[in-house]
Amino acid sequence: SESYRLALIEEAAETAELRFFAKSGDSISPATLERLANIIFGLKEDGITPENLKEDITSTDEFSDLDLPRLRDIHALYSKYEYLLGEMLFDKADIPGELLAINQREFLQSQPTSNIVYCEGFSEFKLPEVQFLELFAQSETPFAVMMDYSDQNGPLFGNLKETQEKLINAGFGFEIIDAVPKFNERTPPGERSFTPLAAYLRRWLFNTELQITHIGFSNSFSVLAADTRSDEVRMIAKLIRHLNLQKNIPLSEICVAIRQPELYSGLLREMFAAYSIPANITDRFPLAKSPIAIAVFALLDIVVRGYRREDIHRALQSPYLQLTRIENGKTISIDAANLYTVALKLRITGGERYLGKMGWQRRLDDAISKYGTRLKQLERDIYVDEIEIQTLRRDLEAIQKANRDFYALCKLLPDIKRNLAPKEFFEIVSKNIIENLKIRENIITFYDHIKQYASDNNSEFMKLAEEVEKDARSLVELLTITEEMTVVDKRRNPKITRSLSDYSKRLRTSALAAKYQVREKSKYGVTVTSLEQTRGIPFQVTIICGLIDGEFPQAYTPETFLGKELPDTEERFIKAERMLFYQSISNNPQKLETGEKLVYLTYPQNQDNRENVRSPFVDALLKVTSLKDDYRVFDIPKLSRASFKDELSDSEAMQWKELEWLEAVCSREETLVYLSTEKEIDYSEIISELGIGDTLKYIERARLISTESYAHGLQNKHLTEEQRLKLIKRQSEAFSISEIEKYSACPYQYFADKIINLEEKRKVESWLSPIEKGTLFHQVLYRFYHELQEHIRDEIKDTLNILPVKLNPAFRDEYKERVFRIANEEFSILEFNHPFFELEKEDLLGSSGKIGKLERWLDAECERVEAGWGFAPALFEYSFGIKSKHGDTRPAVQVSEKLLIRGKIDRIELSFQEDGWKFIIADYKTGHHATNSDVKKGESFQMPMYLETAKTLLKEEGIDAEPEAAVYYLLNPKFEKKKKRYETHAFQLLPNESHLKGDLSASAKSQLVESAETRDQIIQQSIELAEEITANIGAGNFPVKPTKMVCEYCSYKAICRIKELEE
Repeated sequence: SESYRLALIEEAAETAELRFFAKSGDSISPATLERLANIIFGLKEDGITPENLKEDITSTDEFSDLDLPRLRDIHALYSKYEYLLGEMLFDKADIPGELLAINQREFLQSQPTSNIVYCEGFSEFKLPEVQFLELFAQSETPFAVMMDYSDQNGPLFGNLKETQEKLINAGFGFEIIDAVPKFNERTPPGERSFTPLAAYLRRWLFNTELQITHIGFSNSFSVLAADTRSDEVRMIAKLIRHLNLQKNIPLSEICVAIRQPELYSGLLREMFAAYSIPANITDRFPLAKSPIAIAVFALLDIVVRGYRREDIHRALQSPYLQLTRIENGKTISIDAANLYTVALKLRITGGERYLGKMGWQRRLDDAISKYGTRLKQLERDIYVDEIEIQTLRRDLEAIQKANRDFYALCKLLPDIKRNLAPKEFFEIVSKNIIENLKIRENIITFYDHIKQYASDNNSEFMKLAEEVEKDARSLVELLTITEEMTVVDKRRNPKITRSLSDYSKRLRTSALAAKYQVREKSKYGVTVTSLEQTRGIPFQVTIICGLIDGEFPQAYTPETFLGKELPDTEERFIKAERMLFYQSISNNPQKLETGEKLVYLTYPQNQDNRENVRSPFVDALLKVTSLKDDYRVFDIPKLSRASFKDELSDSEAMQWKELEWLEAVCSREETLVYLSTEKEIDYSEIISELGIGDTLKYIERARLISTESYAHGLQNKHLTEEQRLKLIKRQSEAFSISEIEKYSACPYQYFADKIINLEEKRKVESWLSPIEKGTLFHQVLYRFYHELQEHIRDEIKDTLNILPVKLNPAFRDEYKERVFRIANEEFSILEFNHPFFELEKEDLLGSSGKIGKLERWLDAECERVEAGWGFAPALFEYSFGIKSKHGDTRPAVQVSEKLLIRGKIDRIELSFQEDGWKFIIADYKTGHHATNSDVKKGESFQMPMYLETAKTLLKEEGIDAEPEAAVYYLLNPKFEKKKKRYETHAFQLLPNESHLKGDLSASAKSQLVESAETRDQIIQQSIELAEEITANIGAGNFPVKPTKMVCEYCSYKAICRIKELEE
C-alpha cells in the first residue's frame, strides 16, 4: 500500500547515505519524505529504473544541466528502496512489470476466449502499461482500446499519438469511428456541416486554425462568475436547490466536479448542510489528521516520549477514549481539565528529561505533602481568612484528584522498555488501546446518541452521521495499515524486534500516506468528486467549479527534486489538463446532443484581496461556441450591483430574471435573517415549522442591544429581570476596592468579568507569575512578623490583639535567618523542575556576592527604624468583610451611608505621639504603584478608602487613631543614583508637615499633599466617587468607556468593539 511504501522509503532513507536531502545523520522531514516517495513511485510508473538514473549520472559532462547532488540522492534512495522490496515484496507500479516478466505464450494461453476486453476513458498510458497492452495484440481474446485521438481530430490529444503508434506496430488494428468534419477553411460558413457536439469539441476546442462558432451549446452550457469562493459555493447550493425543486432533476443526477477537491470539499460540506442538500462527497481524508489516529498516536506518544503534559492533554481530550478509574465502587472518567490545570499550576512538563512518569509522581506527591502541611499551618492561625483556607483546600483536593487520575492513566497504558516483535506491537494498538479503551464502542455510542436527537431526514443528523462514519472508517484504516506493517515486517525478517518508539514512528509515517473515505451511497444526493472520477458517468447536470488559471489548468511546476527534467514534461502536462477538461464537459454525449445535458462552469473573481484570472479553458470554449453572444456568461457581482442601483440594461435584465433563484430563501440561516428584518408580515406557520421562535426573540433582543449599546454601552434596559434584581441586591452589599477600581478603569470590563463571569484566559509561563511572586512575598513577610509578634506575646504573657512589633537592627542577622527559613519553606510549596525556578529563587534570596530582594527589604526595614521612622507594624493581612475560618467575620466597614467596603490591609502601623495615636497603612508592591495623581483622577481608590476603613477598624479595637498617610513598600526597588541608595518606599497622601517626609527628593514631592486637611478632603472625594460607581453598578450602566492604556492587556476588547467605537 501507499502507507507501507512510505514507511519503507523512510527506512531506505535511514541507510542510503544521502548527502543532499539529509545531512550529518539528520532525519528527513515528513513533507520531503512524501515528495521523494511520490517521485520514486512516478519513476517506476514511467518505467524508469535505478539503472537508467545511474546511466544519466555516469554519462553527464561539464555542460550538462543535471543537478547531480539531487540525482545521486534519488538514485541512492531508489536503489535502497528496491533492495528492501527484494523478491518477496512489490508495489503497485511493479504489477505491469511482473506481468511482462511472464512468458508471453503462457500469458496469452491463460486468457479466456469467451469474453471481450474493452478499454476506455484513459487520457494517457505509461510505458509499462503500453507494453502490457501490446501483449494482447496476439491474444485470441477480443480486445479493443478506445482512444479520444486521431490525426484528423485536431491538437487536443497529442499524448496518445505515441501510444497509438506503438499499439499499431504491435499488431492492433486501427479504425476511426467519428465522423470527419465536412468542411475546411475554404468552405463558406453557411455550407459547413458540424459533427455531433462532443466530436465538435474534440476537434475544435483548442483550435488555433479558424475563427468558428457553434450555436448548439447555448441550451446546455452556462458560465457563472461569483465574487469569492464562498459566494461561488453558496451560488452552487442555490442552483442545485433550483434544479431539483423547479426543474425536477433528481439530486443523484447532479455532479459537482472539482480539479482540486481539497479547496472546495470543506466549503461544500458546510454549505450543503446549511441548505439541506444531501451529498456524496467522495474526497479522501488524510488518516494522520483523523481524531482516531490523533488519539492513538497521542497515547503512544505518552509512553514513548515520557508522559509529556501536552501529549496527555491531547489524548484525554479525545471523546473516543474511555479513560476511567474506580472510586468508591463507581466508575468515573479521568478529569482531563483538572489534570491539565494542576500540571500547569505545578509546572509539570513531563518528558524523559524530567524523569517522565516518575517525575510526575514525585511532583504530585510532593505537592500533596506541602499543600497539606501549609493547610494545617493556616488552620492553626486564628487570624487567617476563611477564603484563603478554602482556596488552599480546593487546590489540595484538585492535586489529590489529579494524582489519582495520573496513577490510573499509568495503569491503562503499557509500560514497556524492551524491544517488541511485530505481533506484540499490533496487540498493543489493537488490544491495549483500541479494545481496552473501547474506541469501537464509543463510536457506536456516539452514533446512537445523535440518532436520539435527530431524524434520518435532518441535515444536522446527516452531517454528524457522516463524521461518525469517517471516524469508523479511519479506525479500520488505522488497523489495516498497522496489521500490514507488522505482518510485512515479520515476513521480511521473522526474528525482527524493534522498540516501541521505532514502531510508533514507522506507523506515524505510514499514516501520513494513508487516506480513507466514507462509503458512497447509491442514488443518494449530489455527487461531489474530482474531475478524474467523472469519466464515463453520464450525469444529467455537471457543475465544474474553481475554473481559474492556476487551479484548472493547474500551474505547471518543474520537478526540481529529481535533479533532471524528463522530456516533454510540460507539454504532456498541459495536454493532460486539456483532455481532462474536454472529458468532464462531454461525459454524456447523447444528452448533450439532445439538449438535456446541462453544464455549469463557475469560478470566483476574487480571492484574498486579489483578482483571479478566468481559466483559459473557459476562454477556449467561448471562442468556439456562441455562449457569449447568447448571453450565457453571467457576471453575477456586476448584475447584482446593477440591479441594486436599478441600472440593468435589457440584456442584463433578461439574465438577472433567469437568476431569480439566487435571491430565494433556501436555508434556515437565510430564513432567520429574512424574518428578523421583515416585521409586518405574519410568518407564524414558517416559524412554527422551523421551530425558531425562541431564536427570533433572541435576534430581536440582540438587535436592540447592538444598535443602542454599540454607541452608548450596555444599559439597564438591555439586562434581563434576573440580572436587574441581582444588581439591585448587589448595590446594598459590600464592595471590594478591586471591584471599584475595575469599574473605574472600564465599566464594560467590570460587566464582563463580574456580572456575566467571562473568565479571562491566563497564560501559564515557566517563570513565576506576578501574582505568584506577590503572594509569595506577602506570605513570607506575614509569617515573619506574625512569628515575631507571637514571640513577644509569649514573653509578655499578653493576649492583646494589637501588639506593635518594632525591629531591633542589632538582631539583623537573626531576622535574616528567620525570614530566609520561612522563604525556603514557601518556595518548597511552589517548587517545580525548571532552570527558571532556580533563577527566581536566586532573585529573591540572593547568592554569593549578590543581595536578594528579601534581604534588601529587611535592610530597608532596619534603616527606617534607625532613621527614626516612629511607626511600628501592629496588624498584618488585616481583613474585614471576609469570612474567617472560625466564622467570626470582622464586618465590612460602612465608610458612608451608601458605601460598604470589604477587603484586606497588608499592614497597619501605629505611633503614639503628643496629640494621640497616629497610624499609617502599608501595601507591599512588586510592580507599579498608584500615585496621588491617580487618586485625584478617580483611577485609584485603595489607599484613601483603606485609610478611612482603618480608622474605623482601630476604633473597634479600642484605639482612637488618626491617619497619617499611606505607604507602598517596594519589593523590587529602583536604585537612586544621586542618593546612591535604593528607593524602598513611596508615600501616598502624606501631609507636607509630616516628619516622615524626611529628605524626599524633588521628584518624590508628588507624594505629598499640602496638609492633613487636604488629605482628608481627597479621602472624602474618593468616597463620593466610589458611591457614584456603586450606584451605576446597581443601576446596570456599563458603558464602553475605558481609561487610557486599559485596553492594551484586556481580554474582552474583542467583544466590546472598542476599535469600532473609536473609528
